[in-house]
Amino acid sequence: DFRPQTWMDTLDMIREKPLTGYGPAAYRYAYPEFRKRWGGQRMVTGHPHNEYLELTADFGLIGFLLFAAAWLYGSIWMLVRSLKTEETRHAFMGFAFLGTVTGTMVHSFFDFQMHVFPNAMIFALLAAVAAGPLKRSLSTSKAKNPGRGIMNVLQPALLTAVFVFVLAIGVPLMASSAMSAVADQQAERKSTEAFNSASALYRKALKTAPDNWQAYSGMGRVLHHERRHRLEPDQKVQLAREEMEWFRQSLEYNPKDPEALTAYGRVSLFLSRFGIDRGSEEAAELEKRGLDSLRTACRYRKFNDLYWSILGMELRKTGLYAEALDAFRHMETVKRTQTSRKNIQWLEKQLNRPAEQSASIEPLAPAERPNFEGFGDTTAPKEQSLDQLFDLMGNE
Repeated sequence: DFRPQTWMDTLDMIREKPLTGYGPAAYRYAYPEFRKRWGGQRMVTGHPHNEYLELTADFGLIGFLLFAAAWLYGSIWMLVRSLKTEETRHAFMGFAFLGTVTGTMVHSFFDFQMHVFPNAMIFALLAAVAAGPLKRSLSTSKAKNPGRGIMNVLQPALLTAVFVFVLAIGVPLMASSAMSAVADQQAERKSTEAFNSASALYRKALKTAPDNWQAYSGMGRVLHHERRHRLEPDQKVQLAREEMEWFRQSLEYNPKDPEALTAYGRVSLFLSRFGIDRGSEEAAELEKRGLDSLRTACRYRKFNDLYWSILGMELRKTGLYAEALDAFRHMETVKRTQTSRKNIQWLEKQLNRPAEQSASIEPLAPAERPNFEGFGDTTAPKEQSLDQLFDLMGNE
């Protein structure tokens, strides 16, 4: 079953960063490097189906312990107040909510229901419904309250300060994310007007939140579509440079996004073949960066035959037949297709040539994370569907 297999891989992931984790909502992009046991074809693991493991992977043991302390404090408070209250109906609501807490804790071992926004909101509502009357009865049960404790005085001010702080950070981020989502929908219509509208929205999203990597990738996809439909070679090359820069900036903020890595690799290879003198140092550097980017994308999508097919074809075009053969053979371990069979047959035939004709063939080497720093023309969730990925990676 995929759950225990994924849990074991997630434990390996946690061992790498046990204290601080990989950051909030980072599991989808950090986990694929550690995925070894579950081989679901073309499947993306966005959650480990275990809230405890995901919480630890995102926030580390420090974050997990802080959350656990708050959770246990609230549960114990609810239990004590439910036992002490003189109102039976208040005790009933408290014990009912404790049942909800218990059920949630059991369910969280097998699913990620608290990452589903409506579930978290309903849980918070039920907590308030149960805690409110208990808190109120606690206050009225005391003898005349001669004064308020220091915490009762400071609590409203602290909560207000936290709310304002979170609002100041959250509103720009959420607004930028919303604009990117609308722009993605516009771009799917694939008309000139739609792409112009999407481009304007992506730029507004980046002004609102400059670290919105999805907006950078969106701009890259818009330019990719425009480049594919241009016939003038000079304009095609200029658009490719701008496209490469947008994807480079996206990877600065999220270097583990396989779609952006693949797009960056494809456009870099396009420029190395058609935008620059073949054999020049810049062309060689572009080719290296492009292939390294595709290799890295395949590391993050070990069980997706589409990524390995793209890598194999680009290696074949570059003349790295031995590595291309390895890529297509790995592709066949995921899914055997006519494309993989034909390429393997052709590459095996080429590699059977005399040794002097195969001297330039390089062996498959482990890919390192590519360095995108200081390169490219500066003038310039959900996983995509298979059709969109084919369109994104289409022929130049």
